[in-house]
Amino acid sequence: MRFSILFFFLYPFFFPFVSAHEAILLMGPPGSGKGTFSSYLESAGYGHISAGDLIRQEILSGSTLGVKLKGIVDNGEYIDTDTLFFLVEGRVRAFCDQKRPVIIDGYGKTKEDWVRLNAFLETLGLKRRVILFEAPEKVCLDRVLERLVCTDCGYITGKKLGLMEGVLCPKCKKQKLGLRMNDTLKVTLKRLKTYHEEIKPLLLETYKGEKVLIYNSDVSYEDLAKDFSLLLQKSCSLIDYW
Repeated sequence: MRFSILFFFLYPFFFPFVSAHEAILLMGPPGSGKGTFSSYLESAGYGHISAGDLIRQEILSGSTLGVKLKGIVDNGEYIDTDTLFFLVEGRVRAFCDQKRPVIIDGYGKTKEDWVRLNAFLETLGLKRRVILFEAPEKVCLDRVLERLVCTDCGYITGKKLGLMEGVLCPKCKKQKLGLRMNDTLKVTLKRLKTYHEEIKPLLLETYKGEKVLIYNSDVSYEDLAKDFSLLLQKSCSLIDYW
């Protein structure tokens, strides 16, 4: 059964847990399922902010900043703190103006990044919760190399679900599905190494003493759909009120 069909039946259960004054910080290695979880939370009213998508959009715009970012991304490196915060800050404010809760997917690589973001969220009066996705490296690598995305609406799927590159996006029906510009073996291996050796230890140190919900996403697409409803309910009890 398709993941999206399963989610359709679970979708009503999300509503009781949605608040306009909250922000979910979603972290995990590439391919751990962050984007999939975020995409379906959009259907429950959340504004999805993906650090990676913001960077890719800037690159596709062809701006001077985009050209600079492309060189960094092509080398499998991470964007500097100030640039990334600038991109995320504007999107968070926009969703707050719309009275929508936000889910921030994959932001930051240092303790300073998260401290800065936390302080910013506090000024907006947003309650924060942190969810950490985990999966074996081989699983993450396989998912990255076989996934397909829509550059228009951000829909994420995979070749294992029977879709192929070049097929019209089943969600927005505007763009064809394709591979992400940096979803290559070399770049992904480097990003996984950086995450496990540098980013994850700093993340856990930053939120030491707080209730971080850790989710093992090494399950089937069918089980993911079931888990996401429960995951959102559990994380609601882990909100950190400043």
